[in-house]
Amino acid sequence: MNKAKNGDVIKVNRTMLGMSVYCHYAVYVETPDGPHAIHYTEGGENSDFKGVVRETSLEEFTQGNAYDVKKFDKRKFPRVYSGDETVARARSHIGEEEYDLLENNCEHFATWCKTGRRDSGQAKLAEFLAMPLKIFKEV
Repeated sequence: MNKAKNGDVIKVNRTMLGMSVYCHYAVYVETPDGPHAIHYTEGGENSDFKGVVRETSLEEFTQGNAYDVKKFDKRKFPRVYSGDETVARARSHIGEEEYDLLENNCEHFATWCKTGRRDSGQAKLAEFLAMPLKIFKEV
C-alpha cells in the first residue's frame, strides 16, 4: 500500500464472495479531522444508482480495506493537477448526482479531478466484454 498525499487518486478493491469485483476510486484529502475521500457514493436522487459525490472519512471509503494510489502515465495524461488543485476540483462537484456506470463513474470522476480527462479503464473493459452481447442482439 502506498501512502497517499493530498489530492492523490486512490482506489480500493470491492469484493464479493472473497473475489475482487471492481475498484472504487476517490480523491484523497488531508484534513485536520484526519484523512477523507471525495467520491461517488450512494445517496443521490437522480440516477438509477442514486450516486452522489460526497466527502467522507477515509475509513468509510475503504470499508477497512487497503487502498492503492493510482499513478498516471504522462504520455496518456500530459496534464496532472497539483494536490490542492485536484482537491478543489473534487470539492467543486460535491453534491453532483450525474453518476453513470459507463460514462461518469467514480473512476471517471477521480481521474477528471486529477487530469482534466474523464477516463475509466473499468468502463472500457465492461464495454468490450459486452460487445458480443450487442452483436448477438443485432443478429
